[in-house]
Amino acid sequence: MRFHFLASAAGLIICAWAVTAHAAIGTITRIPGLSSTSGGYAYGINDAGTAVGSAGDGTGNIHVMRFPTGGPMQDLGTLGGKQGVAFAINSAGALVGEAQLSNGQWRAFRYSGAGPMENVGTLGGIVSHASDINSSGVVVGFSSDASNQTRAFRYSGAGPMQDLGTLGGHSYANAINAAGVIVGEAYVDNTGGPSHAFRYTDASAMQDLGTLGGSYSVAYGINTAGTIVGKASTLTGAEHAFRYTSGGGMIDLGTIGGNFSAADDINDLGAIVGQSTLPSSAIHATLWKPSGAILDVDAWFNSVNPTEGPKWELTALTKINSDGLASGYGFYNDGSGNRAFGFILDVSSQIPEPSGAPLMTLAVAAMFRRRTTRSR
Repeated sequence: MRFHFLASAAGLIICAWAVTAHAAIGTITRIPGLSSTSGGYAYGINDAGTAVGSAGDGTGNIHVMRFPTGGPMQDLGTLGGKQGVAFAINSAGALVGEAQLSNGQWRAFRYSGAGPMENVGTLGGIVSHASDINSSGVVVGFSSDASNQTRAFRYSGAGPMQDLGTLGGHSYANAINAAGVIVGEAYVDNTGGPSHAFRYTDASAMQDLGTLGGSYSVAYGINTAGTIVGKASTLTGAEHAFRYTSGGGMIDLGTIGGNFSAADDINDLGAIVGQSTLPSSAIHATLWKPSGAILDVDAWFNSVNPTEGPKWELTALTKINSDGLASGYGFYNDGSGNRAFGFILDVSSQIPEPSGAPLMTLAVAAMFRRRTTRSR
C-alpha cells in the first residue's frame, strides 16, 4: 500500500511482472525487542507490509509495537500499565489489541496511527480484548459484562460496544472481513463447554458452523470472499485446521504429519497460514496453498535460505497479506542462545499468481488500493 497508480498499459505490465519477480525472493525480517535481551512478537500484518504485535524491554514491560516496512520499530506504549499487545492492523494503518490500565486491568484499544490509543471500553465488566479491525475501521473482540459473562462485541466508534450474543455461553469474536462478516467461537451452553466456531451477520445473527466430527471448533480468520478458517476437533479427538465455505461446509485441511494443526488466517488468493505438528510432535509454521497442498514452512525456509534458515525454528504464521508476506513467531539462535522472536516472512513464491489479464486486474486493484490508502 505504498505505490502510486500507473495509468499506462506498459506500466501495468511492468507492475504485474514485478509482483511475480518478487515471489522468487525468500526473505525474513526479525522483529527486535526493546532491549538487547528481549524479543518482539508479530501477530498481524497489512497489505503495506506493516506488522504489529508486542516487544519487551527485558524487565517485565511489554509494549504495543508497530514495525513498518523497512523499519524502524515504533513503540506505541500501553494504556498506562506495564503491558500491551496489538493483534491486527487494517489497510489504513489503524491497529487494535489489548493493553493494561494503570490499575492492571486489560482493555481493548484502537490506535488510528496518530495521537493516543483509544480505550474502547467494555460491555459493563472489567476486561476487554480487541482481535481485529476491518477496512472500514470496525473493531471486533470480546469483553466481560456486568454479570461476568464474556461476550463477543462489535465496535464502530459511534456509540458503545454492541454485544453480539452467544450460542449459549461465553462468546469471542476473532475476525471481521470487509463486508462486516464476523467469526469466532461461542460455548453452546452455559456450563463451560464445548465451544463451536460461529459466523455472524446482522441478517443471520450467530450461526453455529459445527465441527470436524468432534466436540469443539473455533474460527480465527475470514477473507473477502467469506471463506473461514480455524481449527476443530475430529472424531478421534485430534485438532485439525479447517476451511469453511457456505457451499462446501467444513473441510479438514490436515497436518504435516502429526495430530495437530490450526489455521489462523486466509488471504484473498486463498492462501492459509497457521501451524501444525510433525510426527515427532515438533510444531512448525505451516502454509496451506490455494491448491490444497501443505507446506512445512520451517523446512522450506531452511532449504531456500541456507544462511538464515538454520538459525530459525519457525513455529507459527499468524497473518498473511495479499502479497504473500506473513507475520509469525519462532525461535532464533545466532550462536548466542535460543530466543523467541517475531518475524515477517516472504512466502509469495509458494502462492501461484494468476496469469495474463487476471494478473493485470489484480495489479490495478492493488495499485488503486495503495494509492487511496496513502491519501488518507
